[in-house]
Amino acid sequence: ERAIEAALTMAYPLIRGRAKILRDYQPTRAVWADEGRLAQVFLHLVLNAAQAIPDGAPSTNEIRVRVFEAADGRVCGEVSDTGVGIAPENLPRVFEPFFTTRASGVGTGLGRAVCHGLVTSFGGEITVESQKGKGTTFRVLLPVATEQSATPSPEGRKLKLSRPRRRRFLVVYDETLLARSIEMQLEDEHD
Repeated sequence: ERAIEAALTMAYPLIRGRAKILRDYQPTRAVWADEGRLAQVFLHLVLNAAQAIPDGAPSTNEIRVRVFEAADGRVCGEVSDTGVGIAPENLPRVFEPFFTTRASGVGTGLGRAVCHGLVTSFGGEITVESQKGKGTTFRVLLPVATEQSATPSPEGRKLKLSRPRRRRFLVVYDETLLARSIEMQLEDEHD
């Protein structure tokens, strides 16, 4: 829930002229995932949802965010929009790196691939459903944290205790909000 709210806050300048935000947060168990990286996933999904909706009619369009416990016991974070949708022939490729249906020079086609990588690194799954002209729904399914998963392995403790060498990064991205999200992920340990 906090990761989605952080994403909505960062994306609000783009959303406000396009759609109203509807929230449905149901009680769930905790998941074992990095909150900042999870916020990055949801920021990308929310920005994609906003960009799929034409500017200028926020009262007739919606971006819906939900958190609930799925039937299989995993926690599901869902982002749905009433945008243009994704053509059926493109659905199998949406998580491929560099695949985009946007005009040349608009987006790199890396966002959804990065989301897929982050979600799978948490032991989760990301899925998509869409109907051309009716909208799209992305679902992020994450395993529930157990006592065993909450106890770091000896390797995990070692990694947490050893501080990485501080490095300098230049973040260049054509979507300002995503660039800022990446910066926020790096700024605690790097310049």
